[in-house]
Amino acid sequence: SSDANGWVAYSVEDSASDLTLAANANPYTDNGGSAPNSTGWLKCTYGVNQTNESGIELDISGSPISVDLNESDVTTVTGDMYIHSGSNWDSFSSTIQLRCHIPGYNSSTGNATPGSVYSFDITKTNNHGGDDVRLTFHQTAQLPQDGAVIYFKNITITVFR
Repeated sequence: SSDANGWVAYSVEDSASDLTLAANANPYTDNGGSAPNSTGWLKCTYGVNQTNESGIELDISGSPISVDLNESDVTTVTGDMYIHSGSNWDSFSSTIQLRCHIPGYNSSTGNATPGSVYSFDITKTNNHGGDDVRLTFHQTAQLPQDGAVIYFKNITITVFR
Protein backbone atom coordinates (compact mmCIF):
# COMPACT_ATOMS: atom_id res chain seq x y z
CA SER A 1 0.00 0.00 0.00
CA SER A 2 1.06 3.62 -0.31
CA ASP A 3 0.80 4.44 3.39
CA ALA A 4 1.49 2.88 6.79
CA ASN A 5 -2.07 1.46 6.97
CA GLY A 6 -2.66 2.72 10.49
CA TRP A 7 0.67 1.64 12.02
CA VAL A 8 2.19 4.35 14.24
CA ALA A 9 5.27 4.73 16.43
CA TYR A 10 4.94 3.22 19.91
CA SER A 11 6.81 4.45 23.00
CA VAL A 12 9.67 6.07 21.08
CA GLU A 13 12.13 8.36 22.87
CA ASP A 14 12.10 11.46 22.59
CA SER A 15 8.86 11.59 20.60
CA ALA A 16 6.89 9.55 18.09
CA SER A 17 8.40 11.68 15.30
CA ASP A 18 11.77 10.07 16.08
CA LEU A 19 10.56 6.88 14.36
CA THR A 20 9.84 7.57 10.69
CA LEU A 21 7.51 5.18 8.88
CA ALA A 22 7.68 4.96 5.08
CA ALA A 23 5.40 2.63 3.14
CA ASN A 24 6.10 0.69 -0.04
CA ALA A 25 9.87 0.59 0.55
CA ASN A 26 12.28 -1.78 -1.21
CA PRO A 27 15.16 -2.95 1.04
CA TYR A 28 17.32 -3.78 -1.99
CA THR A 29 17.01 -0.23 -3.35
CA ASP A 30 18.10 1.07 0.07
CA ASN A 31 20.84 -1.48 0.83
CA GLY A 32 21.74 -3.56 -2.23
CA GLY A 33 23.56 -6.83 -1.72
CA SER A 34 21.44 -9.69 -0.42
CA ALA A 35 18.53 -7.52 0.75
CA PRO A 36 15.06 -8.59 -0.49
CA ASN A 37 14.35 -7.01 -3.87
CA SER A 38 10.63 -6.31 -3.58
CA THR A 39 8.40 -3.35 -2.83
CA GLY A 40 5.63 -3.18 -0.25
CA TRP A 41 7.78 -3.13 2.89
CA LEU A 42 7.01 -0.75 5.78
CA LYS A 43 10.34 0.94 6.53
CA CYS A 44 10.85 2.09 10.13
CA THR A 45 13.84 4.37 10.75
CA TYR A 46 14.88 5.44 14.25
CA GLY A 47 16.20 8.99 14.68
CA VAL A 48 17.27 8.72 18.31
CA ASN A 49 18.84 6.10 20.61
CA GLN A 50 16.34 3.96 22.54
CA THR A 51 16.78 2.99 26.20
CA ASN A 52 13.37 1.32 26.66
CA GLU A 53 10.97 -0.86 24.70
CA SER A 54 9.70 0.76 21.48
CA GLY A 55 8.35 -0.17 18.07
CA ILE A 56 5.15 0.12 16.05
CA GLU A 57 1.50 -0.20 17.06
CA LEU A 58 -1.82 -0.69 15.29
CA ASP A 59 -5.13 0.26 16.91
CA ILE A 60 -7.33 -2.46 15.44
CA SER A 61 -10.56 -0.84 16.62
CA GLY A 62 -10.15 1.83 13.94
CA SER A 63 -9.23 2.10 10.29
CA PRO A 64 -8.17 0.18 8.20
CA ILE A 65 -9.82 -2.66 10.15
CA SER A 66 -12.28 -2.51 12.99
CA VAL A 67 -12.45 -5.08 15.76
CA ASP A 68 -12.44 -4.84 19.55
CA LEU A 69 -10.65 -7.79 21.09
CA ASN A 70 -12.50 -9.58 23.86
CA GLU A 71 -11.27 -11.82 26.62
CA SER A 72 -10.89 -15.37 25.26
CA ASP A 73 -10.54 -14.25 21.61
CA VAL A 74 -7.70 -16.06 19.89
CA THR A 75 -5.43 -13.68 17.99
CA THR A 76 -2.78 -14.64 15.45
CA VAL A 77 -0.16 -12.18 14.18
CA THR A 78 2.08 -13.20 11.29
CA GLY A 79 4.47 -11.35 9.03
CA ASP A 80 8.01 -10.81 7.83
CA MET A 81 10.74 -8.58 9.22
CA TYR A 82 14.07 -7.61 7.67
CA ILE A 83 16.95 -5.86 9.41
CA HIS A 84 19.87 -5.27 7.06
CA SER A 85 22.54 -4.70 9.69
CA GLY A 86 23.04 -4.91 13.45
CA SER A 87 25.36 -1.92 13.44
CA ASN A 88 22.75 0.52 14.80
CA TRP A 89 21.67 -1.64 17.73
CA ASP A 90 22.78 -1.34 21.34
CA SER A 91 25.23 -4.11 22.32
CA PHE A 92 24.38 -6.17 19.22
CA SER A 93 25.63 -9.76 19.31
CA SER A 94 24.18 -11.96 16.55
CA THR A 95 20.37 -11.78 16.70
CA ILE A 96 17.65 -9.25 17.54
CA GLN A 97 14.53 -10.27 19.45
CA LEU A 98 11.09 -9.11 18.28
CA ARG A 99 8.21 -8.91 20.77
CA CYS A 100 4.56 -9.07 19.79
CA HIS A 101 1.99 -7.54 22.13
CA ILE A 102 -1.54 -8.89 21.98
CA PRO A 103 -3.91 -7.63 24.73
CA GLY A 104 -2.86 -9.37 27.90
CA TYR A 105 0.35 -10.82 26.50
CA ASN A 106 3.82 -9.66 25.60
CA SER A 107 5.30 -12.55 23.73
CA SER A 108 8.70 -12.82 22.14
CA THR A 109 8.38 -14.23 18.66
CA GLY A 110 11.98 -15.33 18.41
CA ASN A 111 15.30 -13.98 17.26
CA ALA A 112 15.96 -12.35 13.90
CA THR A 113 19.34 -12.50 12.25
CA PRO A 114 20.28 -9.28 10.43
CA GLY A 115 20.69 -9.82 6.72
CA SER A 116 17.91 -12.43 6.55
CA VAL A 117 14.13 -12.20 6.33
CA TYR A 118 12.60 -13.33 9.62
CA SER A 119 9.05 -14.73 9.42
CA PHE A 120 7.08 -14.55 12.65
CA ASP A 121 3.87 -16.30 13.67
CA ILE A 122 2.36 -15.98 17.13
CA THR A 123 -1.04 -17.13 18.39
CA LYS A 124 -2.38 -16.28 21.84
CA THR A 125 -5.70 -16.36 23.65
CA ASN A 126 -6.40 -12.87 24.99
CA ASN A 127 -6.73 -12.75 28.77
CA HIS A 128 -8.50 -9.39 28.66
CA GLY A 129 -9.99 -7.05 26.08
CA GLY A 130 -8.08 -4.42 24.19
CA ASP A 131 -7.63 -2.84 20.83
CA ASP A 132 -3.96 -2.72 19.94
CA VAL A 133 -1.28 -4.95 18.50
CA ARG A 134 2.38 -3.96 18.87
CA LEU A 135 5.64 -5.15 17.35
CA THR A 136 8.46 -3.96 19.59
CA PHE A 137 12.08 -4.35 20.55
CA HIS A 138 12.52 -4.69 24.29
CA GLN A 139 15.71 -6.52 25.21
CA THR A 140 17.99 -4.13 27.11
CA ALA A 141 21.01 -5.26 25.13
CA GLN A 142 19.16 -5.20 21.80
CA LEU A 143 17.56 -1.77 21.52
CA PRO A 144 17.47 0.26 18.29
CA GLN A 145 19.84 3.22 18.16
CA ASP A 146 19.87 6.34 15.99
CA GLY A 147 19.91 5.18 12.37
CA ALA A 148 18.49 1.68 12.97
CA VAL A 149 16.21 0.58 10.12
CA ILE A 150 13.64 -2.22 10.28
CA TYR A 151 11.39 -3.39 7.46
CA PHE A 152 8.04 -5.18 7.92
CA LYS A 153 5.88 -6.86 5.28
CA ASN A 154 2.88 -9.19 5.01
CA ILE A 155 1.63 -8.42 8.53
CA THR A 156 -1.63 -10.26 9.06
CA ILE A 157 -3.80 -10.10 12.17
CA THR A 158 -6.48 -12.75 12.50
CA VAL A 159 -9.01 -12.83 15.34
CA PHE A 160 -11.04 -15.96 16.14
CA ARG A 161 -14.06 -15.48 18.38
